[in-house]
Amino acid sequence: MGINNAAFFSADTFYYSFEPRLSVKVDLAKNISLFSSFTKMTQFLHLISSSNINMPFDLWFPSSKNILPETAYQYSIGFKTATPFENTQLSIDSYFKKMNNLLTFKDGNSFAIGSSNWEQRLEKNGKGTAYGVEFLLESTQTKFNYWISYTWAKSYRQFPNINYGKAYYYQYDRRHTLSAVAIFEISPKVSFSANWLFYTGNLLTVATQKYVIPYEHNTGHDYDYDQNTIYYYPQKNNFRLPNYHRLDINLTLKKQKKNAHIEWNFSVLNLYNRKNPYYYYYDYNSKSELSLHSLTIFPILPSISYSYSF
Repeated sequence: MGINNAAFFSADTFYYSFEPRLSVKVDLAKNISLFSSFTKMTQFLHLISSSNINMPFDLWFPSSKNILPETAYQYSIGFKTATPFENTQLSIDSYFKKMNNLLTFKDGNSFAIGSSNWEQRLEKNGKGTAYGVEFLLESTQTKFNYWISYTWAKSYRQFPNINYGKAYYYQYDRRHTLSAVAIFEISPKVSFSANWLFYTGNLLTVATQKYVIPYEHNTGHDYDYDQNTIYYYPQKNNFRLPNYHRLDINLTLKKQKKNAHIEWNFSVLNLYNRKNPYYYYYDYNSKSELSLHSLTIFPILPSISYSYSF
């Protein structure tokens, strides 16, 4: 059991937060334990991430007189137990989280550098819900260590004037996340590791229909006709990106001298050259139809490093 106190000053605004923490652990048997916790958290800086068709970006906005701090209440329960395999443990943890006073951009708004009215571009009083189950299988041995983690989760957001006031999936809602790590101590001088990562693709807001409305305007001498294109978005975060996955490997060679330590490191990022999209954009295909395209900027990437310490 614990208590955390937090305070935040901003111009003529002062916020104080009382944050209790409670955790309980019960040993049911020699190698089986049950644990549960409750936490209240307050965040005075608000993170807003882009979910539109453009370069991904994250922005931080401070709390102010008109922007309340974010608050969250998280509950969790789980257990940890030994397995029939030597030096291997399994833990399962479930959680439920409620969030208040969230921020996002209003529909049709974004951030412009130098804007003095940035608070007017934000949608306030948002609510969030996140819950899931986490599994971790971990083995700690002398020369071979590994762990495998898997998470099933859901995450929602809801704002009064976004998505017709209905709850929608958060852009980082990832249904499945799987990570497998293996570390081999081949000898005191040589070690090898591999890390495979997989998760469900993030969400974007994309248009499903396009309307072209002609209009006329006076050029001073005559009337010209132009077109105004309107895109229709049926709901927020309505497009799921492809699943993300990659394999990274690493080889380390060590050498100890009398007064120095030498280390060579050889690594390969994205070993099988998975083309994970970095961002999406609209363009026209061969039939002059508007379509969605992606760009990948992180292909297979080998690297070598050398360190000399004394």
